[in-house]
Amino acid sequence: MSLEVDAKSRYKTNDGSSDIIRWLKEIREENASIAELKLLEEYYVKDMADTLTELLKNMNLSFNISTETMKKLGIEYSKVSLTPNSDVRIVDMEGRVSTTKLADMPSSVVITILGLIMPHLKEALAARKVRMRDQAGVLERMVKQLKDMRGVNHSQV
Repeated sequence: MSLEVDAKSRYKTNDGSSDIIRWLKEIREENASIAELKLLEEYYVKDMADTLTELLKNMNLSFNISTETMKKLGIEYSKVSLTPNSDVRIVDMEGRVSTTKLADMPSSVVITILGLIMPHLKEALAARKVRMRDQAGVLERMVKQLKDMRGVNHSQV
């Protein structure tokens, strides 16, 4: 970012020192606010990555990330994937592989990756719920059959 500064606008008082001191104070306050926001951003990215890792590990899920989307972020690779450990595995155009923790990536990249995987994660969770419900139903029927068999007197057979 570049700014044009007009020499006339620098001073509003005779010597300008009070304006400069006020601006320095405002700059210091803005810088402190930015530093605080950066810490919050890092905390939330790490917390989100930890929660996502737990979920991905429990479901043993990984995702391939669209290389076209990554190109829009200025990142050009031949393959990008998110592993169950929340590692972002990157294969560059020469075939070299590198791995970076999702929590260590810039927040803009993290938000983009989350936006891409969330619909698929939701589908995977819904499919798992259906599978588990079906399995619970089968197990319930099996238990009922076994209990019914317990009531049968084997001497009658």
